[in-house]
Amino acid sequence: MKRYLIVFFAIIAFAFIVSCDSNVNKQADDMDGASGYTIETEYAYGYRIDNYIDPVSGNKVKSIQYNAITGKKIKDTFYNEDGSKSQEREFNSDNGKVIKATFYYQNGSKRVIENNSAGKVIKSTDFNADGIKTEETDYNPSTGIRIRETFFHTNGISSKVIEYDPETGEKVKETNYDTEGNVI
Repeated sequence: MKRYLIVFFAIIAFAFIVSCDSNVNKQADDMDGASGYTIETEYAYGYRIDNYIDPVSGNKVKSIQYNAITGKKIKDTFYNEDGSKSQEREFNSDNGKVIKATFYYQNGSKRVIENNSAGKVIKSTDFNADGIKTEETDYNPSTGIRIRETFFHTNGISSKVIEYDPETGEKVKETNYDTEGNVI
């Protein structure tokens, strides 16, 4: 029992040290010879982050974030040539399945896809460049069938809601709204 307590406290101490040390432990490794990228590893707030750097441009191409204690991947981010994000995915820490994916577009808009813990799509949401929700689609988590689509006015109020049968996917109801949220 004493041995287990020592191991437990050692793990807690390591997590504390890593969480307090945001940028001290940086190192560069050329471990990804197949792609030619240089990997720069940093430890920050209980996470290990591997940054893949293009040796020609010097730009970050992707980064992968791991839990420093378990070593499991929890997030990866891909970048455009100009350094802006192109895609970001978050992972379920238990099974490694994607639970959220965000796609960033050059015009400033983005799409967020949310999955349940089993990796099935449950919601997709589009935002314009100002961060205002433009469309949201909900899915049946068991079948993957679309069950509701909601479209939004530029002021963020629903403009149209279409509901679908959760088993067949057939349209069952459509409701339209004015810019004040009143049913038309």
